[in-house]
Amino acid sequence: MEIILKAFLASELPDDVRSKVIEEHRWINVDYDWWESLIDEFIHDMQKAYGVVLEKEKIEFDLDRGGHVKYNGSFWMNVEACKDKVRTLREIYSLIATAAMLEPELAQQVKESIDDMEVGYERGNLSITWSDVYGEDENKMDPFDALAHILNDDHCTSLPDELEGELKGLIDDEFQKLLNQLRSEYEYLTSDECVVETLNANGYLFTEAGQWIPRVGL
Repeated sequence: MEIILKAFLASELPDDVRSKVIEEHRWINVDYDWWESLIDEFIHDMQKAYGVVLEKEKIEFDLDRGGHVKYNGSFWMNVEACKDKVRTLREIYSLIATAAMLEPELAQQVKESIDDMEVGYERGNLSITWSDVYGEDENKMDPFDALAHILNDDHCTSLPDELEGELKGLIDDEFQKLLNQLRSEYEYLTSDECVVETLNANGYLFTEAGQWIPRVGL
């Protein structure tokens, strides 16, 4: 006896049945490493913007309970690459240019020290290190104290804290942007619309009651 079974795409099902089918296949679009392309793009953008080299396997994220993105490792930032993005760094170089008109030799040492600054990030903490400079009588001082001495401006001594805070804020903002992108992508992939589109695109067929009809050979 021949049995004729009428088949429907997910989009063709009655609303209540389609809702049931969607719930049964809610995770079809996230049953794989759906985040790979977003992480790859993030790594590329961080290297381009800050000279940062990240390892994909050290990036951890969780979208539950507010969510978070963590980097379980360390990296170095390129000071030269950050110049156009960090207000405090631009201020420092502007002050060095002014200092060069007053004490060119010491100002040059300050510039070289700033150029060679090492900015490290490890598990959420940022640190900055620099080499000392030498003033009159070979007195050793850090470059910001030297800048304050040349310009007679104590504000220069607060620049390291301002710089550290701004750089930390930039990195935190980048991780927050990644978290927002991951959350947005996850919400889209698990949305009713996207689930139905995937079911249709992959030729999933259902009975009028919402039972999946496997294709022959699958």
